Amino acid sequence: MYGKIRSDPVSKKYHQNEINNLEILYEQTLLELEQLKHLNNIQLFDQYVQLNQEYEKLQANVSNLHQMMSNMQQREWSLNTRLNHYLNMGFWQRLKFLLQIPIE
Repeated sequence: MYGKIRSDPVSKKYHQNEINNLEILYEQTLLELEQLKHLNNIQLFDQYVQLNQEYEKLQANVSNLHQMMSNMQQREWSLNTRLNHYLNMGFWQRLKFLLQIPIE
């Protein structure tokens, strides 16, 4: 026996169901992606806030270090001035100066 199939044995309803199922799957996937995008945005914002707080702490530390460095430079300048003054004194002036300083 030999013959040609003249029509598609699968009905139109089958194909329409497959299309509907694929559309539903597409919509579900799209919703999941939107949810993931929203979650990622929230996580990124949280990371931004955390990094911003760390940056502010580091800025405060840098400011404190600059202040400490400025204080140390002033102290160094003061000590160098006293040392230069002491080195320029004569013997009797040094002795008089040393006798006036209270011993701690």
